[in-house]
Amino acid sequence: MSMRRSMVQVLNSVCVAVDAILYLPGVVRLGRRAPRWWNCQLAKVSLRLDQRWGTGFWEDGPAVPGPPCKACGRRAAHLTVEVWSDERLFDKVDLCGWCELDPEAVIHSPQDLNQALMRAGERSMEWRWR
Repeated sequence: MSMRRSMVQVLNSVCVAVDAILYLPGVVRLGRRAPRWWNCQLAKVSLRLDQRWGTGFWEDGPAVPGPPCKACGRRAAHLTVEVWSDERLFDKVDLCGWCELDPEAVIHSPQDLNQALMRAGERSMEWRWR
């Protein structure tokens, strides 16, 4: 494995280790009033270096971190979810792996969507023993 690809992989691995702690529900809940200071920056540096050096790590690798999750506002989004209403596409929202919209939610307006996102964010921050 080349030195550059190793560096790209290590940056992403460190980011995943940091995420494993900072993205826990209790940690997110404690820090939600503080300014957002972490959003997978190491993975994003890794992605930029991969693009510059052409190592191919991110081509068939992990999910690329996106903007902040629309529900919790803290974790990096990895998913784009389509929200349908009356058999038409209402909106697309970026969500992290922790936040899920309630499949029973009825969404007909931006206010309905905001309420569903708030509930999803709150559920993702609840502490659960596993």
